[in-house]
Amino acid sequence: GDLAAEFNVWPEAEAAYREAETKYRAAADAGGGARARHGIGLVRLADGDASGALGSLETAVRGFELAGDSRAAALARLDLVAALAEAGDRTRARRELASAHDALARLQDPAGVAAATAVLAAMELEDGRPAAAEALYRKALADLGARPAASVSWALHAGLGDALAAQHSAEAATAYRTAISLLERTAGTLPSRDRRADWLADKWDVYASLATLERSRGRDSTAFEVCERLRARAMLDGLG
Repeated sequence: GDLAAEFNVWPEAEAAYREAETKYRAAADAGGGARARHGIGLVRLADGDASGALGSLETAVRGFELAGDSRAAALARLDLVAALAEAGDRTRARRELASAHDALARLQDPAGVAAATAVLAAMELEDGRPAAAEALYRKALADLGARPAASVSWALHAGLGDALAAQHSAEAATAYRTAISLLERTAGTLPSRDRRADWLADKWDVYASLATLERSRGRDSTAFEVCERLRARAMLDGLG
């Protein structure tokens, strides 16, 4: 289930999570059941069904708490925040986010704290406060430092790019290029072209953002180069 979800194979992922949940329930494994329910919630959220994801994610948070897994509960709560925000309940989303952030800080989990800060930054950006979002993304990157957390780091740079672009800052291009470099470095470690293509499937937006930015700056040739880089990346993955 986890691998299928990571590589954007949603029907296969949900089926695997449901099968796992049944087995964990039969074994009276609360932690395992919470992981499966968390996975189901993530699949529904990724598939655009925020309302459908809420129940599964709330159940996952409670399950992890009952199993005594504070870190997993806090990380599941971050996904609950995303579902709440997408469903329009931003007041509760911010409350749950504060709870998750505090829990991860107590656990001394730098990557988790950075991820929580990034969620808040994204909300600030969506609410029309790009300068506040920029400050939060920079704080998250500073807190993360040189720790190996590529899945968090690329998203932080991409988010920083969005916040800078919203302020018409030329620095946005640097942030987007850093995010793309991290994405491609991670993709390069995957064993097959199918895995690389699946993993990148929901991450092409950063290329589009960079191309759009360069075109808005009158740099059509640079924008074209970005598009060609995207095309080349897809072709290389296709060739294996």
